Order: sequence, then structure tokens, then C-alpha cells
Amino acid sequence: MSSLSDTRPQRIAAIDALRGFDMFFLTGGLALVVAGINLFYDRSPEWLVKHSTHVAWEGFAAWDLVMPLFLFIVGTAMPFSFSRRIGSEPLWKIYLKVARRVVVLFLLGMVVQGNLLSFEPSKMSLYCNTLQAIASGYLIAAICLLHLSVRWQVAATGGCWLCTGWS
Repeated sequence: MSSLSDTRPQRIAAIDALRGFDMFFLTGGLALVVAGINLFYDRSPEWLVKHSTHVAWEGFAAWDLVMPLFLFIVGTAMPFSFSRRIGSEPLWKIYLKVARRVVVLFLLGMVVQGNLLSFEPSKMSLYCNTLQAIASGYLIAAICLLHLSVRWQVAATGGCWLCTGWS
């Protein structure tokens, strides 16, 4: 008889730890650290306060890494997740899971906006926050992972990068 640990997929602790760290930042964990320091000292160090808020397009702060780090985590976890499914599940079933995740992320993004239930189209924006960026990136990456060789995945990544206007 096999134990439960034999049937559960192996998790990658480093990705889970990075995801937890990012969630800690996103949910105000750094503000909690600053508040804790302020309990014992008159002021938090200036460098710590700088990294706990967005900067006005001058310089760079740790807070600016939250959204790109989420995208990185999703992209890093996808090959591990998909490799367990490819070959053991039909392609339509994998696409059904992808579609479900994309729809949930888009709807949660609209909920975060606070305008989902207003039913005023002028106040709704279909693509304006991190959750919707993750949904779009996840869909594009899933299609690439399921249908392209590594060489074409690199080419598609370069093409997307060139389309952003960065050089």
C-alpha cells in the first residue's frame, strides 16, 4: 500500500519560499516590519522606509520588484507543473485548467479594481493590474510550452520583448 506522500506531486521549496516572500511584501509585510522597528526606535532607517514604498520614477526600490517577481515565479513553476501533466492528461484537459486559471485571475483583477459590480463600462478596465498581467502572461506561456520547442520558445520570448519597445 502506497502512502499519501507517494501520490502527491513533489513541490519545489525554493519556488514556494520565493512566492511566500513576495506575498509577504504584497500584503504589507514590510510595513509591518517598519512598524515593529518603530515600536523600539524613534524612526526606522531611511533606507528601509525608501524600499517599502513606490518611488516617483527616480531610482529603484524593493517594492518595485513585487509584480515582476510574481511573473517570474509563475514562469518558473510552469515547466514543472506542465511536465507532470503532458503525456498523462489529454491536451484539452490541460487547456481547461489553463482557461480556468486565466478567467479566475482576470475576474479577481476586476474585483481588485473595485468596479466589477458597478456595471458601468466606463469604469471597468479589462487590463490594468498585476493579476490580469499574470493571466495574460500565463496564457501566452502555456501555449508556448505546450506547442513550441525550446528554440521557438526563446524566439517567442525575444519577439514579445521586442514588441514591448524596449531595446
